[in-house]
Amino acid sequence: MKARVGGLVLSHSIHSGPTLVLGNAHLERAVQPGTSPVTAGLAGVARNSIDILAGDGAATLRACHAPGCVLYFIKAHPRREWCSIACGNRVRAARHYQRTRRR
Repeated sequence: MKARVGGLVLSHSIHSGPTLVLGNAHLERAVQPGTSPVTAGLAGVARNSIDILAGDGAATLRACHAPGCVLYFIKAHPRREWCSIACGNRVRAARHYQRTRRR
């Protein structure tokens, strides 16, 4: 069966979706069958997430050090400590405020 969505023809064939499982004290990817194009799209997102969490990039995944920030980022530079420029600026501004307040 096929569906037409936004000019694209999507097939309703069976797509495989990844699952994250704990095996041998490590996170590993397992394949679980899905049934819809939505599942296939979400499977792509899940596949990328699993590659980040269970792959070689897991060692570079860091939490943002800015107060109140709950985001994570891939540390691509040794001096990077924040998820965005805005978080880094907030930390620097707070540090400056504390220094000038003490004087």
